[in-house]
Amino acid sequence: FPISAALVARPYDKTKGNKAKMEALHELELYIAGSFGEKWSGFLEFAGEAGEDFNAGVDHGQVTYSVSPQLNFQIAMGPTFWSDPYDTLTHMRRLTVGESSVIGSAFGGADGPVGENRQYVSVNGRLANKLFYSLGFGSLIDNPEGIDPQTFMGRVAYDVTPNIMFGGFTVNGTCSIASGSPDCELANRNFSRSGLDFQADVNHWRFTGVLMQAKDDDIDGMNKETNNVMTGRVTYAFQKDYRPVWVPYFQIDRHEQFDGTESITDSTIGLIRFFDENIKGTLEYTNTNGDGTTPDDYRLVFQLAAYF
Repeated sequence: FPISAALVARPYDKTKGNKAKMEALHELELYIAGSFGEKWSGFLEFAGEAGEDFNAGVDHGQVTYSVSPQLNFQIAMGPTFWSDPYDTLTHMRRLTVGESSVIGSAFGGADGPVGENRQYVSVNGRLANKLFYSLGFGSLIDNPEGIDPQTFMGRVAYDVTPNIMFGGFTVNGTCSIASGSPDCELANRNFSRSGLDFQADVNHWRFTGVLMQAKDDDIDGMNKETNNVMTGRVTYAFQKDYRPVWVPYFQIDRHEQFDGTESITDSTIGLIRFFDENIKGTLEYTNTNGDGTTPDDYRLVFQLAAYF
């Protein structure tokens, strides 16, 4: 039976001005995934976290019909760019404990963070072994019933070489009064998230970067708020028998809020130790240089994750 599980522990998690937390068990995840027939496949994830009293529920699910490598049809309740094979637009494959602003910030609030779940249908594939594409239509983030869907998603990524990718993406939609979202009770609010990204592997180095602009109508739907974000990350893999053993990384994330009037910079340095193929520990320090309503902060966290 195609089932796997993950246990995530955070024995130490400390932020400025707060007592350290010890979550001997931070998160439980259960995965059921596989193919049925020659063309169909599915993925189902159940998850529970300590902050939610481990009230496990369906975190993500999708079904895919594959006509060919060039054309796949997908129905899902999951992250906007879950089918994307690169590391820049989804939290599913991130190395860091914390999320970048690209996938973790709601910006003006007409829609939720790009990395969170929405109901959608999409097509995706890879053309000529070089160009990945994805086109989708769905609902607002965290609208479990998908009421009044008006969100369009698009993604292209071109492999200049097998180790170098340049791409672009966009999410455009409307948070409508009819959707029942508390974020648009007073007026319909348009929003967009558009940007460029790259990923490059050079020997044991990996370089990734994203530039994105977020636009949201304000709460009355009369004016538009624009915020920019930039994320860059570099990692290096010390290997043994062609497998990573130690992976240090550095990430800088700079994003705006309140129509660009405030800028926040998160500088993150971390070290990953792969004890085995499916067991890793992460020590990560993030320094936040706040602006305006965001105070300076820091976070030091040690995390263990085991997959089996």
